[in-house]
Amino acid sequence: MSGPPIGTRVVDDNDVVDDTPKPLSGGQTMDVPVAAIAPLVLLALAFVGYCLIDIRRSEVRHLPRWVWALICVFSVPLGGIIYLLVGREPASGR
Repeated sequence: MSGPPIGTRVVDDNDVVDDTPKPLSGGQTMDVPVAAIAPLVLLALAFVGYCLIDIRRSEVRHLPRWVWALICVFSVPLGGIIYLLVGREPASGR
């Protein structure tokens, strides 16, 4: 008696579900657990939040505040880094 092919499982007698991971280019598979990505997502959200608060509280240069906010939100993390290096007015007296 032969069963279903390797990498599949039988749901019913007639239904077979393919659980085999699909290969990416180069024969690699992408099977990353959410727990591995969650800290990076939280860190990115915290960084964007910090930049948005800083845009609101600090003097900005070269572009209006709303443009810096859009740059920070839509190009994480590069937009925030550029804002902190170029767009923020340097603190005086520190």
